[in-house]
Amino acid sequence: MAKFTFSNDPPPEVLAFFENKKLKPSFNWADVWKQEHQSAFTVAKAMKLDVLQDVRDGVLKAIAEGQTLQQFRKELTPLLQEKGWWGKQEMTDPLTGELVNAQLGSPRRLRVIYETNLRTAHAAGQWDRVQRTKKTHPYLLYELGPSREHRKEHLRWNGLLLPADDSFWNTHYPQNGWGCKCRVRQVSKAEYERIKGKSHTEAPEIKRQEWTNNRTGEILEVPEGIDPGWDYNPGKGRLTQYKKQVKQKEKQLKKALAEPLPKMAITAPAPFSTVKNANGEQINRVLNELGTDSTRQAFNDFLAVHPIKSCLLKATEMTGKKAVSNKALQAKVGDYLGVAADDAFMQYGRYRGSNRINGFTRAGYDLVNVKVQAGTNLTKADPVKIKEAVIKVLDTATNNNGPRKIYAPASTKYTPRDPDNYLHRHWSVSDVAGVKSPEQIITTWLHEVGHQVHFWGEVPVFPGQSRTAFLTEYSRSNNKEWFAEHFTAWYIDPKGFRQWNAEAADFIETTLKTATANTNPRLKGR
Repeated sequence: MAKFTFSNDPPPEVLAFFENKKLKPSFNWADVWKQEHQSAFTVAKAMKLDVLQDVRDGVLKAIAEGQTLQQFRKELTPLLQEKGWWGKQEMTDPLTGELVNAQLGSPRRLRVIYETNLRTAHAAGQWDRVQRTKKTHPYLLYELGPSREHRKEHLRWNGLLLPADDSFWNTHYPQNGWGCKCRVRQVSKAEYERIKGKSHTEAPEIKRQEWTNNRTGEILEVPEGIDPGWDYNPGKGRLTQYKKQVKQKEKQLKKALAEPLPKMAITAPAPFSTVKNANGEQINRVLNELGTDSTRQAFNDFLAVHPIKSCLLKATEMTGKKAVSNKALQAKVGDYLGVAADDAFMQYGRYRGSNRINGFTRAGYDLVNVKVQAGTNLTKADPVKIKEAVIKVLDTATNNNGPRKIYAPASTKYTPRDPDNYLHRHWSVSDVAGVKSPEQIITTWLHEVGHQVHFWGEVPVFPGQSRTAFLTEYSRSNNKEWFAEHFTAWYIDPKGFRQWNAEAADFIETTLKTATANTNPRLKGR
């Protein structure tokens, strides 16, 4: 049997399709139906959000890193076993109230989860590319995949050659059932002329048969040869959703141009906060005392088009059992964000690791989350201390005399005893601003909004990267952290930042302009 693997560098459309999915607990596979899968990630019997999040994270990593099924199983199995979601267990069906012996995690189920989600994501991403390139490649050819046995109807569809806009693909765009490995291939006009004599160029008659959804009692007509729930195109509804988002962003841009904000003041959207003295008024106060007129204006232009919201929450409100069960808070944040309570927790909640972070954000949402303490008081945040922290970071990067020792050799030769192969930096801007201080809250907020600027700027990579072109050790983690750390320093002390690295300053400013001009969510980087 042929082994199934994916590319280690998946197209951005594939990652975008999966990353935009929100958690949706379900008991039965038929509880989430057809096009609902375009925006919802679900696993039957995974009724707890932390378990569902672990599975989603595992699938996302498998897509992003091109993991094999064996790697996917190896990493996810111990997590699910630790949480008790493994083997067979008695569960109560929330629809019927019946006690059933339910199959939870197993090697077979992980294979189904892996193959189904990865194939669907790749199919949706391919459909996106089909729409972009159909002027030169206007046809689709149905092909069989590497299965040992094929459904008889799928054998009949093999070699079917139809226009990409043919209605046949609304229901028969593969996958067409559980375990189906069929696929389509784009065909140019020239190739169409060469192979049309050997292919079927007319869509077959679609015969349907009745099927009853026992979860809803609904009687449906399902095309023969397609498993119930699979007679839809995973990429089509996604384009409609994106068009709506684009129109919303265009309206926001027109409004921003018609009613420009003051040039000399930052007005960030008011955050949701559970701590009295951690509020937007104080964030704006500090932001308006940092930077220059031009950096404040550029930042204001971005916030006018992309009004990034913020949640200032305590660690126990972000993660852990208390956070998961805090339905009252989820409802309040949902009202603030304009979404359902469960969707709100998807945006501000973390299922592990909040003790190790000061804040976080996700590309799929226009929201930043910053961890605060019960006694946080932003009225005491001192912009002078924040600027002094950035000056200190810039000085240590310039003079290579920070407190943290980083092995960064000038060549590939391993020479750990050569002192010239070590760099010395601070850990992060917020760390220098003061651990658990009000100044750290402000710099963390800037850092996380910097990620959103980077996302909307289409996640470019600084072309001048080198072994020394980074301010902090944390900025060496990856391209995204490099941008967020340097955006923070650039905003707080733009003149000092430009003196340190003019090319980096130009890159930050160009990316901010690109992010402000970008109103298309499909171009938002990941």
